[in-house]
Amino acid sequence: MDDFDFIEQCGWLKPFILGLVNYYKINEINIGNEINIGNENSESDKIDKNVMFKDTSITFQEANQYAVYNLDRIFKNDCFTKFCYTNYSWLECVEKGNNLTDIKCRVSSGFDNKNVPFTKRFNPIFSEKTHREEYLMAIYSYNYLYYRHEIETMLKTPSSDYTRFNRTTEKNILNRFFMTNLRMTQNRSKYPRSIEHVLTTYQSTIEIN
Repeated sequence: MDDFDFIEQCGWLKPFILGLVNYYKINEINIGNEINIGNENSESDKIDKNVMFKDTSITFQEANQYAVYNLDRIFKNDCFTKFCYTNYSWLECVEKGNNLTDIKCRVSSGFDNKNVPFTKRFNPIFSEKTHREEYLMAIYSYNYLYYRHEIETMLKTPSSDYTRFNRTTEKNILNRFFMTNLRMTQNRSKYPRSIEHVLTTYQSTIEIN
């Protein structure tokens, strides 16, 4: 498995994680408000319950779910095939090195010729300019699922940093600088393995565009 290049992949990864963080922030606020409806406890108790939901880290499973959510938004379900009950999921169709994708998945010409589950059909309305943002977020989400294992490995194995980006090239220097800032952010965090730290690093003092 190659080391994931955060600099090279910034164009899609940064907006994906930004969307991910905003999505779960909205859900956390909604959950907190729902708990307080009809609650007879004091105001301080209500605040504590909201904090409980905000003081958490987005898990990799939640990132996968958000990516699948974005993909499902631009596809229609097609259950008129015999594969309806045995079709592959998004994660399986995106999986690197999966020899069964040619059998269980198909290439979608409407979605940049990417592998998709047999029971998914691209909704052509998302080819229109008015839905450009949803289409791009789905592409970013697909990319995330494709690289999800590499990203998780980079976040969880700081001990391997000394072997990463060793060759002296301009891109490797930037990646080493990025990783140094990322580790500093992780070291200060209650949840050091959170994917949110990647966004924090992208948005640090020296902006990476």
